[in-house]
Amino acid sequence: MKRYILTLIIAVFALMQAAAQTYDNLWKQADIIARKDKPRSEIGVMKKIISKASAAKDYGQLLAAEMRQMTLWKEISADSLTPNVKRMEAEALKTNDPMLKAVRYAVLGKVYHDNPYGIEVDELMDFDLKAIMFEENELINKTEYTQADMLAAECCILKAVELKGIKADITAGLSLGEYAALVASGALDFADAMKLVRKRGIYMENEVPAGKGTMAAVIALDAAVIDDICAKITEESGKVVSAANYNCPGQIVISGYRESVEAAMPLLKEAGAKLVTLLNVSGPFHSPMLKGAGDKLALELKNVRFNNPQIPYINNVAAEVVTDNTSISDTLKRQVYSPVRWQQTMEKMLEDGVENFYEIGPGKTLAGFMKRIDRSKKVITINTVEDLETLA
Repeated sequence: MKRYILTLIIAVFALMQAAAQTYDNLWKQADIIARKDKPRSEIGVMKKIISKASAAKDYGQLLAAEMRQMTLWKEISADSLTPNVKRMEAEALKTNDPMLKAVRYAVLGKVYHDNPYGIEVDELMDFDLKAIMFEENELINKTEYTQADMLAAECCILKAVELKGIKADITAGLSLGEYAALVASGALDFADAMKLVRKRGIYMENEVPAGKGTMAAVIALDAAVIDDICAKITEESGKVVSAANYNCPGQIVISGYRESVEAAMPLLKEAGAKLVTLLNVSGPFHSPMLKGAGDKLALELKNVRFNNPQIPYINNVAAEVVTDNTSISDTLKRQVYSPVRWQQTMEKMLEDGVENFYEIGPGKTLAGFMKRIDRSKKVITINTVEDLETLA
């Protein structure tokens, strides 16, 4: 008899527990805890709902609980949100359940929209980054602000592309774009990348007084001829001018002291260049004039942890495939004052069998370069919402 009574008590207790664990009761518990401002306890309730909904494949409840949980982690701190974003990214890629995958991507889409990479981007900067990006202003044209704005935009687009299920096999970026490539490869954390380019921009802006240096594009002249003319002027004047960007066949950019760049221009035309034109830039980028900025950046790089890339990337200074973290810091330092070998980078990708290329960032410049390197290759440019909507 006692055994039956005990069994009955256990059964009643189980029913009471089940009743207490209904969705309505769990959400009521969460609301009561929310009024007490105890986000971690509220997350505990969300986890119960998530567990219950996952087992029952109740995707509506699951979506609501996951959304609320992410919001709570964000309220606690950005550091708390980041690992949970990474967890959900891994779960989204792992699951074969299309409905569950849709739930994961819906939650991630909301997180990315509100704060890409699980952090408030403005919190990383000492200025209002969003205001400079989305409001009319003059600061956007200053290197110290432009670099952070462009990296933030590129990495946000990158996240949106990845949300479409598109993942790179290899990556590269031109100049500042190398930092976005490092983020895409997994070698550099987004927050660290933003902090680095902020410092990079300041050091580059301050290294050379305004108007002292400049750049010029040289069209349709052999690289060796350009290098020889620049070397001659540098030797004669004592003020450097040198190649800064090997963009594609028939397009090279030179950089250096304004008077040396201007002295080189007529000589380059006489040597057969179809066109030589000054560029509207704020400094002599990728020139030895910026070595001091590179040395200052090196001190910042010492404090940054670089990971082994999850996917290979190709660096700017040597057009070499990078598969470990040993050389990244040094090449980023030298990249500030060394030429960008973009043509050689693309040729390396082609040698390795890359067929499809995605350009992420403002404009279609890189797609234009590829047409001159290998017209047969398709480049998909993504810099607008409409571009994203065309992706499969």
